[in-house]
Amino acid sequence: MTSETITRATTEAKNFLAAAEALASRIARDRDEILTRVDKPTPDTLCEVQESAWRSALYGCKQTAALRRRSLDLTRALAELRKR
Repeated sequence: MTSETITRATTEAKNFLAAAEALASRIARDRDEILTRVDKPTPDTLCEVQESAWRSALYGCKQTAALRRRSLDLTRALAELRKR
């Protein structure tokens, strides 16, 4: 474990958190956008809206892909950290 590997792991962790926050923001934005199209939201409608927002984020948005890449980068950095 060197200061270089610690710095790299820390940087990758920060990048991962930034990507996770971007995805959470995207999900919230999608949910709010869908809700503006619903006249009178009911509890059932709200569940459907949340599920729809999650589905759109999990299957094919840029933020999901970025989060997955950052996750792999972080995993590699942590493995390198454990190696030495």
